Amino acid sequence: MKKHWIFLTIGVLFGLAIGVVILMRLPLQPAPILIETEEVDQFIEEQTEDNALPFRGYLAPDFELTDLEGDIHRLSDFRGKVVLLNFWATWCGPCRREMMTFQTQFEKSEGEGLAVLAVNNDESEDLIRFFIDGLDLTFPILLDPGAKVQELYRVQRYPASFFVDPDGVIRFIHLGLLTDKQLDDYLVRIKTEQ
Repeated sequence: MKKHWIFLTIGVLFGLAIGVVILMRLPLQPAPILIETEEVDQFIEEQTEDNALPFRGYLAPDFELTDLEGDIHRLSDFRGKVVLLNFWATWCGPCRREMMTFQTQFEKSEGEGLAVLAVNNDESEDLIRFFIDGLDLTFPILLDPGAKVQELYRVQRYPASFFVDPDGVIRFIHLGLLTDKQLDDYLVRIKTEQ
């Protein structure tokens, strides 16, 4: 009977030791950041570009980027319009699916004050042109050399969409594929909550 308890004790201790070793080898990962889609109680009324943060309720950090035709676009030039600011990459399947959703909404809402700005993730112009060839996109495809704007907006995965209201405030952030219905819902909420 004593041998049974000795083997049982050794087995339990051995199991605990293996568990500790496994836990010690696991990398520590920070808790994921959850992005709320509920209304923010207060907006920051005055904020300089230097301390602008890419969070809901804050002024969207301004930037200046060139499109595929060489035209310069500044986010601040679109004040007075709702801006869908989308960050994407050519290797991202959901990004391609979104492009047609954006184009349809852009054509439908252009006269109603919607601007779509699609910021690519620092890829070559040839690769971008190959990706969008045949999509007949009429909204600006912006180049982000060195991914500086994506860094400014803390984009870590694609696609990522920021909805900026006419006052330049980030109203919603959507990570992942944006469906037609979700896009419509965000735009309706921005218009009705102004």
